[in-house]
Amino acid sequence: MNNKSQDLSRLALGTVQFGLDYGISNTTGKTNFKEVEKILIAAGEAGVDTLDTATGYGDSEAIIGNCNSQHFNIISKFSGAVRSAKDLNISVEQSLLNLKRNSLYGYLAHDADTLIKYPAVWQSLLDLKAKGSIKKIGYSLYLPQQLEQLLSINYTPEIIQIPYNFIDRRFEKYFKHLKSLGCEIHVRSAFLQGLFFLNPKELTSFFEPVKPLLLELRQHFSGNNEIAAFLMDFVLQSHNIDKLVFGVNTQIQFYENIQNLLQYPSLVKINWQGNLPEEILMPNKWPN
Repeated sequence: MNNKSQDLSRLALGTVQFGLDYGISNTTGKTNFKEVEKILIAAGEAGVDTLDTATGYGDSEAIIGNCNSQHFNIISKFSGAVRSAKDLNISVEQSLLNLKRNSLYGYLAHDADTLIKYPAVWQSLLDLKAKGSIKKIGYSLYLPQQLEQLLSINYTPEIIQIPYNFIDRRFEKYFKHLKSLGCEIHVRSAFLQGLFFLNPKELTSFFEPVKPLLLELRQHFSGNNEIAAFLMDFVLQSHNIDKLVFGVNTQIQFYENIQNLLQYPSLVKINWQGNLPEEILMPNKWPN
């Protein structure tokens, strides 16, 4: 990239760690309130303007609402328990109450299957947008076939959130079409919950298919800081991607990620051709 500092505005802060003990490489647990305040200050100073949260992230929404967060655009996601217009209205009102907002930048179905099973929910999202409670609507996806099905019934999103990283490029072929529809593409899992940073020798046999890549990364880079920079830069190299959503547990981790992105040049080219099974790409399928 010619000027990585310009890419900092394309970062969005994920906040699942604010409300839950989350991540395979997380050794510190749920982030405490004072640390959340520090992280948000650091994010704002760095030029990050978007927070990503959800009703399913424990008390993340309420914690954000109790912080100085009014200068951020906030995207939240409603749970699969929402199955009707009434459910959705209750959910969005609770989110607005938690976040101490009159409106949200984005409100997404946390599981796109909700919209497929309960069509009234999509119409209700359109109604809430018309009323001004939500600026943009959309959905979070896990599988490409979900996107294909939703587009086939003309549920055109203004924001989608998808998993995307160096080894998971399942949605890449849809990027240009989504942009032609005016959709913001937000991607998560650049670090695959921290899997890229773990010692492959300490992983169970379940992760056997991805161990060769983890070893190769350790051969190319001197440590996790360079690996993190490589992974973030890989995502940001796609100009179709509007936001890279990443989470941290501490302010120090936030600064490290920003410094890594700015400091390390992306000179290493790794041609990974591994054909990984889907369960490796989807943390919800990992063994506990």
